[in-house]
Amino acid sequence: MKNKILKLTISAIIIFSIITGVFFFFIDKKNTLNFAVLSDSHISHKKEFGYCALGYSKALLDDAIEKMNSKKELEFALFTGDLVDNTARKNLKLFYDTLEKLKIPRYLVFGNHDFYGSSIRVSLDFARKKPKNYPFDKPFYALTLKEKFRLVVLNSVIEDKDLASGRINLEQKEFLKKELENNKDKTILIALHHPLVPPYKYKGHELLNASQINKILKEYKNPIVVFSGHYHGAKLLQDDNILHVSTPSLVTYPMGFRYVKITDYYDKIKCKFSYVETNLLDVKEKNKLLHSDISI
Repeated sequence: MKNKILKLTISAIIIFSIITGVFFFFIDKKNTLNFAVLSDSHISHKKEFGYCALGYSKALLDDAIEKMNSKKELEFALFTGDLVDNTARKNLKLFYDTLEKLKIPRYLVFGNHDFYGSSIRVSLDFARKKPKNYPFDKPFYALTLKEKFRLVVLNSVIEDKDLASGRINLEQKEFLKKELENNKDKTILIALHHPLVPPYKYKGHELLNASQINKILKEYKNPIVVFSGHYHGAKLLQDDNILHVSTPSLVTYPMGFRYVKITDYYDKIKCKFSYVETNLLDVKEKNKLLHSDISI
């Protein structure tokens, strides 16, 4: 009798384990996003090597793309602005030609350097030459990913001036409010160039109306993850249901980007971040010397 009970208990445990494993397998597949976040690639045809290793910008992006192409579980790449160092046609062509090597979908955010020396229309038209790179009509957009996630991309660049500071204009504030109101059942991923909560203070680089945008976000209780660049620094800051993710630059030490895994468990989400550094170790060490003693 005891042996029979033991066998039944073991069988029940095995069946439970199988069911649980299958359940979490499907949760992981259906409710999980695996993607990369890169920022401030500052692609340039110049040979400069200073605070930004512009002379190695293409090689650094090539290295990042090679890494992403080899990571099979990645579903897309998110670029959070300053794709190029300025809008010289050579730079734009170099960036988008290099991007052609990436095998996964890509979602682009524009930064202040992406409009330097040109207009928003010129930059958009160049990006839209190949729809897989940028199929949208405006510099801000939104789309649903796997039903559970809503990606909202904002343009924080002040378009009529070459400024390092940014602002979310009235049209986009209304756009953001509508997106948040219509997607209360989803995890919201917001991407913009200027951080809503900076990783450190840097006067002249702020998002000028960050407090207004943060106030809008705080009206909602679903998980919100905000991805940004601009400051060339890596930092994670949590404020209740809102997580702010600052991503470093590819062209300044330590020259890396992030892999991100976000899983929706219905009552909460779990975020896992992996930091990926370049294989161009000689470039990284050379640039490190220029970042060892900086006052701001």
